[in-house]
Amino acid sequence: PCDIEDLVDAGTALEACPYYAARDLVVCAELIVCSYAYVLDPMIRHETKIEGQLKDAVVVLDEAHNIDQVCRDAATFEAEYKLLLKTQREDLGPFTSASHHEPRPAPTYDTVHATARPGVQNTTAIFDFMHQIFVDLVALVEADVQELGAAEGHRSHEGASLQRYAWVRDRAMLQQSQRLFFPLGVTFNPYNISVPGLAVIKSLVRVLLWLSEHPLDYVALVTR
Repeated sequence: PCDIEDLVDAGTALEACPYYAARDLVVCAELIVCSYAYVLDPMIRHETKIEGQLKDAVVVLDEAHNIDQVCRDAATFEAEYKLLLKTQREDLGPFTSASHHEPRPAPTYDTVHATARPGVQNTTAIFDFMHQIFVDLVALVEADVQELGAAEGHRSHEGASLQRYAWVRDRAMLQQSQRLFFPLGVTFNPYNISVPGLAVIKSLVRVLLWLSEHPLDYVALVTR
């Protein structure tokens, strides 16, 4: 067995990161102890490599009465307006087909990524797709905040009303977006997307994939 203290000691001695060591050890571990989110949140499950270890595994949940809230949190997307706008303009905008900016260096990304992720096809089309989602969300927030004026409060949009956006129903492109963005992280991010931007993109894709199948179960809430 290898506990947290052992990993920290080994990491200090080897000048290595115990967190990433733990992630790598997941693939050969016989017993894994973790919080609910590592199993129930699809994004965390994927990034920590636990996803592949769940097949034929016995999962024991302690204090299971807390699972409802964990599941709601996993299916919730929340972001500030400034982050939505910044992600749209700075992280996605430079890589769209309409961009007039010089793209940030990533000359071999399509080749490398297509090899690693065969399901990814046209990355420019995916960036166009995600960029349009953020454009629409920014416009939605701006319109609602303008209507609210200076008053404190919020406006809600039922999941069904969000069906007016074509991207909500385009499950194929959402899946392509998942294949493109989910593998990106601290150690592999050739597009140099900001950490907050990458987090908000992944979180949004995760929720939209659910929304594409269950439109009536969701509410978009814009708060001032």
